[in-house]
Amino acid sequence: MGHLSLESLGQDPDAVQEACCTFALTVAPPPRQDVPHLFLDPDHRFQRFLGMGLAITDASAEVFAKLPKKAQRTLLNACWSPTEGNGHRFCQTSVRSCDFSSASYTYCEEGDDELKSFSIAAYLRYRIPMIQAAQEASGGQLQLLASPWSAPVLGCSEHWALARESVLRSLVLLKNYNALLPLRRSARVLLAGKSAHDLGNQCGGFTVEWQGAQGNRLIEGDSTVFEGVRALATACDFDPEGHSADPAKHDVAVVVIGERPYAEGLGDIRSGEDVLIQEGSQIRGKLKKLEPYGQAASLEALHPEDLQTLTRIKATGVPVVTVMLCGRPLATDPELAQSDASVVAWLPGSEGAGIGETLFAAQPEAEALFPGRLPFAWPRDGDAPQWQDDEQLNVRFPRGYPWPR
Repeated sequence: MGHLSLESLGQDPDAVQEACCTFALTVAPPPRQDVPHLFLDPDHRFQRFLGMGLAITDASAEVFAKLPKKAQRTLLNACWSPTEGNGHRFCQTSVRSCDFSSASYTYCEEGDDELKSFSIAAYLRYRIPMIQAAQEASGGQLQLLASPWSAPVLGCSEHWALARESVLRSLVLLKNYNALLPLRRSARVLLAGKSAHDLGNQCGGFTVEWQGAQGNRLIEGDSTVFEGVRALATACDFDPEGHSADPAKHDVAVVVIGERPYAEGLGDIRSGEDVLIQEGSQIRGKLKKLEPYGQAASLEALHPEDLQTLTRIKATGVPVVTVMLCGRPLATDPELAQSDASVVAWLPGSEGAGIGETLFAAQPEAEALFPGRLPFAWPRDGDAPQWQDDEQLNVRFPRGYPWPR
């Protein structure tokens, strides 16, 4: 039997209402993606829930200002009124910079150390009037959370440690033939794959550029998978395309494959009509269509070079460990067939070396080393998984895989 306790703050943060219930726990089938689920972990307690809120950006404030007065009042009441709407008690907005704005601006000009050009005139036009209107609609109960787009303190030791832990806890082991993982640190390793030494591919989009940036030239201060493996393996050769694979020289090959950086429309997997960029927007100085990343969620179709590298190395007889960097589930049956072990590392960001720590961990049980579970079903081919009569079709690995023993 289980016991669940829920706290409700209501409108008064000091008047906490508690509701309890007792329930029976049973073994459940794999969770469906089209049905909401609540997962409870009694071993972790997080922050107290204070309430819900909305963000007011330049874009929302400008649109709000152009609405008829009646529509403005309807929106304000629906969002912030404690009696006629949702009664949101929090509002987030950015400071010192524009936020989804029709023009770029900041508080003062670049290099103005004496703040002679300091001005919040851009805020006074749209954003502050909307914040004031929201405060009035809330009955004076609105709490404003204001912060820069970039936090003032980033990169302290605690942040790096948390990023590393996030990588270690999210790795998903799809395959481990003959218990190849974890690897011996004395093994002679061939490190291959286009993403083995590429910070841009590790970080994905929205980094130094909107669509991210491949390579190591623009992103600094991070570690790649190559650097992590090289620091732990006694012998490590690096050959991105794997031409030098040789069972007489290499006990195992670690091949890092996957997607290149992308964001928003340019990262879509879709077919049919192109999405047009809003008039006046530019990508690298040119107006263009938002061409999709690809038309099928298949790694072979999107990046045939990855399968070529795997096939080349596998043909030599060297055992292959595949590490896949991606931001979404992709069909990888051909790549799995050329791999003795396969790990989904998602986008490890700055902490690529953490992957090396796991691959070469001293702990013998691979299941304990890879605690991550698939948040969505992994497709069998390029089409998305579908449900039919309570049966999920086109699935290679179900949501929640691998199941704990």
